[in-house]
Amino acid sequence: MLKLNQYNIVVLTEADFETQIVYNEYCRKHKIFFISCDVRGVWSYVFNDFGESFEVTDKDGVDPVEYFIQNITNEEQALVTLLDKT
Repeated sequence: MLKLNQYNIVVLTEADFETQIVYNEYCRKHKIFFISCDVRGVWSYVFNDFGESFEVTDKDGVDPVEYFIQNITNEEQALVTLLDKT
């Protein structure tokens, strides 16, 4: 593994799950922030590990909203259509 101790954050992309675990455990042990992300077609993900003391707070208490995109037109001012009731 590369000498990562000189960094305070590591961003890992295009890695299999086992590799992500190895790097995340190393970073956590050495108090290095860790982000793993990838894009696979229309799907993507981001995993953040900023240590045990990192806390996310929600300023308004409203649950996050998820939308499923049905269509996006190919125009300069694109029209995004969402699936209903999903």
